Amino acid sequence: MNQRSTTTESTAHKVTIEDIFGQATRKVKSLLAQIEQATGSNGDNGDGIAELKQLLEALPFSTAEFGLATNRLRNASRYLQSQERGAARYELKMLALSLGRNRHQGRRRSPEVGSEQLPQAD
Repeated sequence: MNQRSTTTESTAHKVTIEDIFGQATRKVKSLLAQIEQATGSNGDNGDGIAELKQLLEALPFSTAEFGLATNRLRNASRYLQSQERGAARYELKMLALSLGRNRHQGRRRSPEVGSEQLPQAD
């Protein structure tokens, strides 16, 4: 019996840190838009917050940066549960600023030490 097998090559999509920063930034903007559009109850933002937390965990933050980012997110979540939209909006905007700062910080070139910068021996 002659059987043909078909194989499909899966194309692996490489996810970069830049991609994750972009996803996290879009998620923050989405949460802010939901807050702005809410008229009564803030609804359930739990899924969006959980997704954003996972994205933050995937970013190359220092311990202090990660702690600040997750505190901002936790505070925003608590404020939303308490119907404090203004405070939640503030925390998310501060998180967005932090993401932007860290995102652009990775693009900076590290200083190079050339021979002209080394002290000359006498």
